[in-house]
Amino acid sequence: VIGQAEHGFVGKAELSYAGKPVQTNYFFSLIVAAVLFFIMYFINIKPGIASMKGIDALKSLQQNQAAQSMDKFKEAYDIGTFGLGEVAGRVNDAALQVLGSAQISNEIKKLLVETAIDGMRRALTLEPLNARYMMMLGNTYLAAAQIDISYLQEADTLFTEALKLSPTREELYFTIGQLRMIQGRNDEALALFQKALDLNDSVPLSHWNYG
Repeated sequence: VIGQAEHGFVGKAELSYAGKPVQTNYFFSLIVAAVLFFIMYFINIKPGIASMKGIDALKSLQQNQAAQSMDKFKEAYDIGTFGLGEVAGRVNDAALQVLGSAQISNEIKKLLVETAIDGMRRALTLEPLNARYMMMLGNTYLAAAQIDISYLQEADTLFTEALKLSPTREELYFTIGQLRMIQGRNDEALALFQKALDLNDSVPLSHWNYG
């Protein structure tokens, strides 16, 4: 009888507990929603806004609205997202194209170059060991030496640092070799082209440069 009573008592307790509605923890739900929002904002929304501003700036540049374009690029930079390097890379590419055009004034060229340099420097502040960014900025300095020879030293410093970080990257030997030729240091250039050949002699460009 005692066993049955005990059994009956436990059964009623279980039924009573199972019948209670589960209450929502609103505080916990709010925390989860806030965390998800911040993750989406910093990983998706913020880089997306920066990218759209960069595209808008490029459109302005294509419409010969150089000043407006530079302002929009800087707005994209100021967002401060991890996607800054990609936006700066677009400006960098645009600067290289403009530098090769004889129809654009040196004033506009320099404005775009300085905007590209600003963006790549900011990207390197976020990723100081990114050899790719160093090469991109170094190439801009090298190309911009046609309007300001002082950029050559900036290019030299960056390429040298990039080579320390990535000593097997053949493109660096090609570019630094080109820089040494511009500086009149042809023996050093030849040694650099030879190094690129030693790294991989199956690349036709390595033979062309050395030749």
